[in-house]
Amino acid sequence: MLKKFLAAIFLSFFCFTINFSNAEARIANSQVALGGIVPGCKMSSVISIYGQPDEIDISNKYDLKLCYYGKKNENADDKRVTIELSPNSVGLNFTDKALVQRVKVVSNNGFKTPDNIHVGSSLDEVLSIYGKPDYENRYGTFTLDYYSEFFGLKFWIGEKTRKVTGIEIQLANKDTYYSAWLLKESLTK
Repeated sequence: MLKKFLAAIFLSFFCFTINFSNAEARIANSQVALGGIVPGCKMSSVISIYGQPDEIDISNKYDLKLCYYGKKNENADDKRVTIELSPNSVGLNFTDKALVQRVKVVSNNGFKTPDNIHVGSSLDEVLSIYGKPDYENRYGTFTLDYYSEFFGLKFWIGEKTRKVTGIEIQLANKDTYYSAWLLKESLTK
């Protein structure tokens, strides 16, 4: 009797865990990329496609390694692509330990999602492709957040224009190390 009771509790917990984790994954992992860059990929792969970054910032207040593609224009919109690397990236060398943690674009510079959403796309286009967001923020800045199993996809929307003004992809979990580990484990299976 005790064995059946414990088995029933274990089975209930197992089913609840599976249903809960599937409920969080609203979009597919394959929908989260910008310009072919996926969170968790090696920076060496990005360099093999786009070359060396135009600027690297390792002296910012958050102790992050930020790589920029494109030149900063002080008198116009920032047309750069910003790539944030994982905290285990060391110095200016891009080893296989340097993983892309976040990519952000804020201008229509050719970078787009696999579903062809880019800066300048309409809010209606975003909603027709991705549906209702997992999180919506209308306080100060209007953003729509979507989550897959491993990644986050965020769109900034202009209040007046109702067009995409920025796109960001990132490792989705609050604990990015755990998310990167899960991704690595799933890719090696």
